[in-house]
Amino acid sequence: MQELPLSPDVEGADDSLKPLNKRCLTPDMRAARVSSRDRFSEEKGASEGLNSEDVTIELKALPDEKISDTKIRILVRGSNFVDRMNRRKMLRGINVTGSSKMPITPYGSTHLPGLLDNVEDVDFIGRPFPLKDCDTHFRRLQAWGFNFMRLVITWESVEHRGPGLYDYKFIEYLREVVVIAGKYNIDVYVDPHQDVWSRFSGGCGAPAWTLELVGFDLQNLTTTGAAVLQQDYQPSPDDFPKMLWPTNLYKLACATMFTLFWSGNDFAPNLLVGEGKCSVEALSCARKWAKRKKEKKADPRVSLKTVTVATPIQDYLQDCYISAMRVVAEGLRGLENVSGFGTMNEPHNGYHGQRNLSSVWGQLTNGVFPTPLQSFAVADGQAITVRRFIPGFCAFACGCACASYELNTEGKRAWLEGRECVWRMHGVWDIDESGSPRLKKPTYFANDKDWSSTYFIPFAKKYAEMMYKIDREWHVYLELPPIGVAPDIKFPKITKTDKIQNPVNATHWYDGFSLFSGNLQINWNVDVDTAIPKFGNLCVRSMFKRQIGAIRQESEDYIEGGAPTLIGEFGIPFNANGSQFDTGDFSECATLLDMNFEAMEANRVHYTLWNYTPDNDNRYGDHWNFEDLSVFSKDQEIDGYDCLPPAPEVDEKIVGDTTTFTLTNQGAMRKSFLYNGGRALSAVIRPYPRAVAGGI
Repeated sequence: MQELPLSPDVEGADDSLKPLNKRCLTPDMRAARVSSRDRFSEEKGASEGLNSEDVTIELKALPDEKISDTKIRILVRGSNFVDRMNRRKMLRGINVTGSSKMPITPYGSTHLPGLLDNVEDVDFIGRPFPLKDCDTHFRRLQAWGFNFMRLVITWESVEHRGPGLYDYKFIEYLREVVVIAGKYNIDVYVDPHQDVWSRFSGGCGAPAWTLELVGFDLQNLTTTGAAVLQQDYQPSPDDFPKMLWPTNLYKLACATMFTLFWSGNDFAPNLLVGEGKCSVEALSCARKWAKRKKEKKADPRVSLKTVTVATPIQDYLQDCYISAMRVVAEGLRGLENVSGFGTMNEPHNGYHGQRNLSSVWGQLTNGVFPTPLQSFAVADGQAITVRRFIPGFCAFACGCACASYELNTEGKRAWLEGRECVWRMHGVWDIDESGSPRLKKPTYFANDKDWSSTYFIPFAKKYAEMMYKIDREWHVYLELPPIGVAPDIKFPKITKTDKIQNPVNATHWYDGFSLFSGNLQINWNVDVDTAIPKFGNLCVRSMFKRQIGAIRQESEDYIEGGAPTLIGEFGIPFNANGSQFDTGDFSECATLLDMNFEAMEANRVHYTLWNYTPDNDNRYGDHWNFEDLSVFSKDQEIDGYDCLPPAPEVDEKIVGDTTTFTLTNQGAMRKSFLYNGGRALSAVIRPYPRAVAGGI
């Protein structure tokens, strides 16, 4: 049986696709799906040998539960998503888009010099794509079988001008995008995305003023080793190593900001907003905006968020973040295809739990890598020789130092003039009589508090309370990082008393070996849990299934009453190996991606694939730190494709009690704009049950 080019149960498809939809909805075809050979295992690790044509539906009686009178189309009921008819839903989604991490004006691509020069007058309208192009992209995603979308936005896109100064025009644009997605029966959850805190610290997410507020000088973060940015990389941004950006988790700027955001009340009690130099009024961006507002050039709905009482930095940052997402939520209020909001993409605990500030720390030792103490001293103006590690998976797994590197030969400070290092202020370190840095409190961050229950859950409760005031049926997606990236972050225990109703386990998962090594390996791999190599395709497939099964089990073990599991991110690097760009042969990519999908299907979890980026190209990938995981690329588009697909032609064959359908004009179908530019579509486009009056 040949693979169908679209999901068999696409609702609301365009007229040219309706003949196939009707055929796919016939009882015979449903029977064919139910009678498929392999069955999902109830055990963790799930089935062996599942392929893209095999889907088993086990019918179970559903409780006669009344669905509340709500506008949203997807509801959480225990461990399941259901629709208004109380049918079990299977969410097959995709992240839109990878380039939404960066502004559209100035054009955001992390290799471009000067991109960070303007921290205020940036524009995200056009991310994920211009309104005029929305129909094209959503028709394509619908034809590929996606019924769900993780909509990527950033805190910066909403509040880039200063605290309390929201970009309402962007929010209005965002609402229009979501409305158009709804026309194609694509439901949405909003992902407040961040990576290593901010694009000013090597990633994306938080606005520049958050770093300035605590005293960082944005112009000197790279020179002092407080962050590594592609645009400043030497000898050229084009030499920036793939997957170097995550090492910012263990550099001063990112580690400090995460520590202050999550646990600042414990570790930085003396840093108060509204007191002395740590005040909103001291922000240069806020001062400039106040001037523009006086000149009546600003949106009249926004006002500078000032504080009259000294506020702890943790409370202030969290309140600003939640308030910004509240404005987005209010802008999307009442849309039936909005299912909820993520808490924060892949949060990190910063310095919390770090027991040795004199040694290299973290799982991603790659490139120039100072110890925490060295980073404190360099940021305070000292020139220090640090270790440099071999780029690539060797360093990720083993931490191989190959050379030394002298940081900050110019004697720059990472702190603004007149501002003291946050950790020197709190007595963590100082300069001794010989002029060398020394630790005064070497175990300052080594408290034994569980990060998830002590710091994450109180934040999630405040965040959820804000969301439920806008729509009580919205889901809260708990977007925890992939295994291995933050070992100290465990999935939190959530009880009914926490009042986080409708939680969803949206933990991320990646084949870390392929991602960090830059090599697509389908016959051997390394288990990130144990660092033990796995040999043979079946062993690798089994490992993937076991890892996904463990994430699903957390939903049952740690959330009282259970919760749905939706893998918020997974995907493969299309720029690994590299030969596929020359040959046009993406079969190896398709095989590995199919193994990823198989692990999801074997465990019956929902998912959102990372990612769909319409401006992706072969040279710079998703235009963010050389990541290239998009299943679409403009460089894979071929001239001469038809504007509209032809009507599908299906040949029906009956063998015994099984009916199969073969698409006889598959070549013509693929020569339409809906499939033009797609990568590894033989793995991406696959059948699945959209809604079942029973158990899946």
